[in-house]
Amino acid sequence: MSFLNVKRRFSPWILGTVFFLVLGFSACVDREFDEPPVGDLTEIEANTTIAQLSSRFTPGQDPVQITENVVIKGVVIADDKSGNFYKQIVVQDNTGGIVVRMNSTGLFGQFPIGKEVFVSCNGLYLSDYNGVIQLNGSAADGIEELLISRHVFAGPGTQTITPKKVTIDQLNNSLMSTLIQLDGVQFKDGSAGVSYADAAKKLSKNLDVTDCSGKTVVLRTSGFADFAAQLTPTQNGSLVAVYSVFGTTKQLYIRDVNDVKMADVRCTIGSGGGGNPGGTTTPVDTLNETFSSEKNNDPIVKNGWTTVATTGTRVWIGKLFSGNTYAQATAFSDTNTDMESWMISPPIGLKTNKILNFESAMAFYVHDGLSVWISTNYDGKNPKTATWTPLNGKLAGKTSGDNTFVASGDIPLAATGGNVHIGFKYVGNKATNTTTYRIDNVRVRKG
Repeated sequence: MSFLNVKRRFSPWILGTVFFLVLGFSACVDREFDEPPVGDLTEIEANTTIAQLSSRFTPGQDPVQITENVVIKGVVIADDKSGNFYKQIVVQDNTGGIVVRMNSTGLFGQFPIGKEVFVSCNGLYLSDYNGVIQLNGSAADGIEELLISRHVFAGPGTQTITPKKVTIDQLNNSLMSTLIQLDGVQFKDGSAGVSYADAAKKLSKNLDVTDCSGKTVVLRTSGFADFAAQLTPTQNGSLVAVYSVFGTTKQLYIRDVNDVKMADVRCTIGSGGGGNPGGTTTPVDTLNETFSSEKNNDPIVKNGWTTVATTGTRVWIGKLFSGNTYAQATAFSDTNTDMESWMISPPIGLKTNKILNFESAMAFYVHDGLSVWISTNYDGKNPKTATWTPLNGKLAGKTSGDNTFVASGDIPLAATGGNVHIGFKYVGNKATNTTTYRIDNVRVRKG
């Protein structure tokens, strides 16, 4: 067989082999250059601050695409773990913050709160949602899941961002998408002791947070947040949140309920501060509380009264029935197994002997859960840190009949020379001890 014949017989096979080898090599080379390196940050570093990036865009204008090498670095201050932020993280550096939208869930697994991140912005878009600047993958949508690894990189470290302490009237655009802290605030009447959002219908809710001078700001919570059904506190304290806006409305978003720490005495709006319960600065000499000024289904907060859940989440609320408003407590439907809730009077001057009387009622009896106490050292904060002495009076019980108010009779209060608080304590259990108790017409008169 001649060399020519051998070449002619095997050339198709040889050519095919060479073709596929070249094709395979080409595919490997193509993949190497088209796909970004994973987890390798040795060649990426920030060249722009978040404030400089945000200055390229004015809310209300058409989306702007970034077409040059722009890289920002920051720390994640909000992720999607609780469900209150959806398909986005919020990143902050020492100049400002920005929302980074990504079409993926479970982002907290790779970009949790405290994680350093780099964002390569070339090809991304700056836009806004009702005034909040955000980084998008397109003019109107987040970064597609398959492209996230091209643009957002988890850095090697973690940091703790200290929220900036401000007042409500200091909230402005320079704080947009950054972590802030408000001190001396509380949920406004009607927003205290209610669920953060509508968990059953998955509807968001706006609640009002106020300081003691009456300035307010909206706290917005998603109905998909895992804490949506929890109740807002009824006391005063601090709130950490991500600052945002919706048009001209200033808004706050918490990451979870650990951002809300309110266990101090509630103040009366306009008092400028706390002090005694409910913001009352001077003790009352007598008392005649009918609870008629309380709102139906809202926590007891008027006229210097306070309500504190020391165990569980349910508190004493105002209830309106047949034209009569009274205070009510029950462990039914509490989110915790056990419940202990106090309703505490304003400070009462007791330089002379006085007399206490009130009316109580019960419904759906299964246990004796109501008791009445007096304290000379309650500071208006946590009832558990005070010394309480029981007061003996007649209380509604098993034989009283549902919804029948029972008079306590006169309960003597011996002069102490100082101020005292009267506390109505409800103790229950959502599974077994759920009796409903009601209090009305609390009076303290001179003896």
